[in-house]
Amino acid sequence: MAKEAQISTFTNLRGIDGEVQKIQALMKGATSPLVSWLDNAFGMAETGIKDEVIFPMCFNTNSADEQDVRPNDQWVDYCFWTYTEPGDITYPEGMEGMISRKGGATITYPVSCIFFMKLPEGSAYKIQKTQRRQQVWEFFDTLIGYSGAVSLTTIVDHDIKAVFEGFNLEGLAESLFYLPYYGLRINMNITFRNYCA
Repeated sequence: MAKEAQISTFTNLRGIDGEVQKIQALMKGATSPLVSWLDNAFGMAETGIKDEVIFPMCFNTNSADEQDVRPNDQWVDYCFWTYTEPGDITYPEGMEGMISRKGGATITYPVSCIFFMKLPEGSAYKIQKTQRRQQVWEFFDTLIGYSGAVSLTTIVDHDIKAVFEGFNLEGLAESLFYLPYYGLRINMNITFRNYCA
């Protein structure tokens, strides 16, 4: 039996946070055997700063404290989401649709899902590394049960520091950047309809 990832869920999320939460729900082991090895799926990270260190910060439903989700040995096999660019808004009927608020706007956000995991030691790491890279790609590429559209753009996985680009990794144990640890970043566009209430 596949384990189920701990999913951070919040009620009444809207916009890109709500869309990410819908995709997170599909990451549960029973729903997607492709990522059944995932232990935790955090949602959209906020940018935290402490002692001049910029880090991705997530809240989960089991704790009121923020979680620093940079590489660490507290969790393995987890993911979180981030974006650095604004979303694009398109109205179905051009300017007329915007003025009359007919239908709903289509919003496209460029987002990244960042994974951090620990692979087995020894030569078995190579097989699991390539399997997990493929499983994550296939999960997003064949996403079943999500009403929006996800288009994958790039994958980053050779260097954990590149995977966590945009966040300060100074002060972390250097061992977290090398095998058996592995990082993976899938960059994608998420497009969804935003209906006016």
